[in-house]
Amino acid sequence: MKKTEKHALTVRIALLVMLDILFMQVASFASLWIRHEFDFQAVEETFIHTVWRYMPLNILVTLAVFSMFHLYTSLWKYASITELSCIVAAVAISSLLHVLGMAVMGLEMFVVI
Repeated sequence: MKKTEKHALTVRIALLVMLDILFMQVASFASLWIRHEFDFQAVEETFIHTVWRYMPLNILVTLAVFSMFHLYTSLWKYASITELSCIVAAVAISSLLHVLGMAVMGLEMFVVI
């Protein structure tokens, strides 16, 4: 692999990682907003505190799991059912680890009533 190709791949991976971090955090707050009927004022401060406190672990766990499943180095031009399976497995494992992580940290989880 040429030096310019390697550089382009590194830049691509860095951009994908930054987008994932951004989307993870947007999704966390959007879920609260949607859960409370699009009224951010109705969101309990406990839940906002939980999102902020869990954010670093959320980022680390998700990026680690996604990396283990090679989601940042796959050739999406030739994506198939294999890549879809990897995405589903990575998201499921990441979600399970997040529930466990929040429980271990003693953070109040979002409860649907």
